[in-house]
Amino acid sequence: MKNKKVGYPDPSGAFAGTKILRYLISLGIALLVPVVLAFAFTFYSSTLPDPDKYLVPFGLISVICGAFAGGISAARLTDGGLLSGIAVGGIYSLIAFILRVILSSGGGGVGPWLSILLYAVLVLAAMAGEYLGRSRSMGRSRNRKIKKLKS
Repeated sequence: MKNKKVGYPDPSGAFAGTKILRYLISLGIALLVPVVLAFAFTFYSSTLPDPDKYLVPFGLISVICGAFAGGISAARLTDGGLLSGIAVGGIYSLIAFILRVILSSGGGGVGPWLSILLYAVLVLAAMAGEYLGRSRSMGRSRNRKIKKLKS
């Protein structure tokens, strides 16, 4: 075990399995956050005089916060770097697209370019969450190594 190289999978595949499990956990967190926020926004909007006009903004906020939370959890659970944010955001966008196709009749009322923009925003939110959620020691140790090489 002393000579094991860090970052390479075991021959048994156990490392890859745990990494996939960690991605699935972060994706589950990304899917759970919008549900919780939807309940919170529902209770809040029931106190407003006209809750119908806040339906779309609250929905977008909850979905984008879900992607952001998925990026943060992917950064904390995996060590994949920016790739983990892209992976979680891409799968999250794919799930959002599938749910939109299944649940909406007639395309959901937005054009194709706006929907592509919304899915790109979901991926960018997951990447931003991954960037802000990673530990700061990753960048510091790399900077120390670069300073050692320069001197």
